[in-house]
Amino acid sequence: MRQIQEMQVSTTQDFEKTKFIVAGGNGGNFKIIFTNPKTSKVNVTDTLRDDMTAAEFKDAVKGYYAIHGSEINVIKESLDTAGLPTADPLLAVKHVYTVSLLKLING
Repeated sequence: MRQIQEMQVSTTQDFEKTKFIVAGGNGGNFKIIFTNPKTSKVNVTDTLRDDMTAAEFKDAVKGYYAIHGSEINVIKESLDTAGLPTADPLLAVKHVYTVSLLKLING
């Protein structure tokens, strides 16, 4: 008698997530300074708008992560004065950009 056994293994791997919280939300500018913890080399973004889209934010910061061989995903959440999510740009007082690594970096 032949027996067939099947086994299914499911793993999840949670890569690093970094939240960039930008207060204001209506036309201000800022820069992000990344410092490599191994080399202390500093990378500074161009001037960024506080109300940029997730895609614009990704384009602005992906160079730092690419140096280390990682792609990223960016999700944006806009919050109102009560800290609740809002889709109305006139009510947004804070933007949270969550950057998720799609590949772990070394350095």
